Amino acid sequence: MAQNENYRKSLSVCSFNCRSAKNCIPVLQQLCANCDILLLQEHWLLPFDLDLLNTVHCEFYSYGLSAIDLSSDILIGRPYGGTAILYRKSLAGCIKTVHSFDSRITGLEIDSAMGPLLLLNVYMPTNYGDEHSLELYIDCLSKLHALIVDSNAIHTVIAGDFNCSPGSRFFGEFTQFSIDHGLVTSDLNRLNNVYTYISDDGSKMSWVDHILSSRVIDRLIDDVAVANEVIVSDHKPLSFTLSMTFDAGASCAHGKSSVAADVRLPNWEKCDDTVLLNYANYLDQLLSAVNIPHHLLSDECIDADYTVINVFYSEVLSCVSKAVGACIPTHACRNSTSHQNVPGWNSFVREKHDAARDAYLIWHCDGKPKFGVAFESMKRTRAIFKLALRYCKNNIEMMRADACAESLLDNDTRRFWNNVYKISNNKASSHVTNIGGVFGSESVCNMWKEHFEGLYNSKANSKHRAAFEERMQNCKDEWSGCGINLADVVSAIKRQKRDKAAGPDGLHMESFMYAGHRLYVYLSILINIF
Repeated sequence: MAQNENYRKSLSVCSFNCRSAKNCIPVLQQLCANCDILLLQEHWLLPFDLDLLNTVHCEFYSYGLSAIDLSSDILIGRPYGGTAILYRKSLAGCIKTVHSFDSRITGLEIDSAMGPLLLLNVYMPTNYGDEHSLELYIDCLSKLHALIVDSNAIHTVIAGDFNCSPGSRFFGEFTQFSIDHGLVTSDLNRLNNVYTYISDDGSKMSWVDHILSSRVIDRLIDDVAVANEVIVSDHKPLSFTLSMTFDAGASCAHGKSSVAADVRLPNWEKCDDTVLLNYANYLDQLLSAVNIPHHLLSDECIDADYTVINVFYSEVLSCVSKAVGACIPTHACRNSTSHQNVPGWNSFVREKHDAARDAYLIWHCDGKPKFGVAFESMKRTRAIFKLALRYCKNNIEMMRADACAESLLDNDTRRFWNNVYKISNNKASSHVTNIGGVFGSESVCNMWKEHFEGLYNSKANSKHRAAFEERMQNCKDEWSGCGINLADVVSAIKRQKRDKAAGPDGLHMESFMYAGHRLYVYLSILINIF
């Protein structure tokens, strides 16, 4: 059910194979009203129809994939397949979408007080009794495995239409997958003699929709139920509740992809004297148009007008930022969480990957034959590629050490220390689950805040507080007649170090070090009018 608080004590999830979203909009609206996250399978929507899911309920966002290929001009047969997730807008702050690149799998990564939770929605292949069906099923399980391995999430929940029931052909693969990943079938452990699928003629019934969860999460799952009253589809909705705290007010942007774009930063190392001179001249030209609040510099001015000071400060920094963007070359700075590079890829894997890809495309163009030269080439190159990739992953520490050694031999100190930094921080985690019996990032911060307030607070001793305030007043009186002159500003800027991180305003120190004399004058004015 909906909760207005930023911190939610529980999360209601519902999984439903709707067999055409367009045909059951009222049912989807009712399900949305009673849950926080709705997992849909077989929505049967075309790629350009996926936006329809955003109109199902005014309080829900959606993320979905279509199974329909529109590469050919003519669409043959009815729509089919596809998965999607609808989640409350109030949860957008703690949710990131997970890209599977497979219409059978959609996923979210949710921030919780116990660490990030990976929630996957699946529509597994149907058993047609042939070997191809089994291969597709195993392939889909391998993709789920890859998503779990590649994710930074601590906990996992997989729900949806697994197209297998106890005793069926695929149940052995399903069970082995659960064991390999330490997952528990939460619905089978809580329900008895239920069915989630019933054929249109009522002759066939089975339990094919399931909930897989980590052992820790399994203990937090309640209210597992099958909604037998829903009859618009041959499947029944399967719902459950996660009794854990979620920070809905987290600063995670809605719809943020797990593959974030590269950030462009100024590359001051590539600047020669001509570039720096153009930058200084252009900045000087921009600053000449900024109005200086002269009345604040006069002796008659007693109280500073902070609104005017803020405007002057903003205009100066805006000019610096504009000059940097116009004159200084940039380079791409990769987000550490958006690029999962495999150590040794260029040396051991790239060529084999290209060969395997070319062989697969040839096999695909030939109609995916089950024998012949193209088929054997596809199998052989794929096996070689996977062997090389497995070798790199099994020897990841050695590959990283080799990369450090190569950069050191090449006298590339910057790349060397970057590699050392990556290695030393590889196992670091920013997800604090429990400190001193306190759960959640904000609760932990408040705990430390109270700790240091009690440690450094001088309110308990009025004598020391009075002495401190008297000393501060004496310092203020001593410095009241002194100002910061232009030479002080220039000297301070020249003593700064290069190649440091940007400040809160997004400007690097080089922006000031290579600026013209006019910026130093404006900085001196700013400091003295505060």
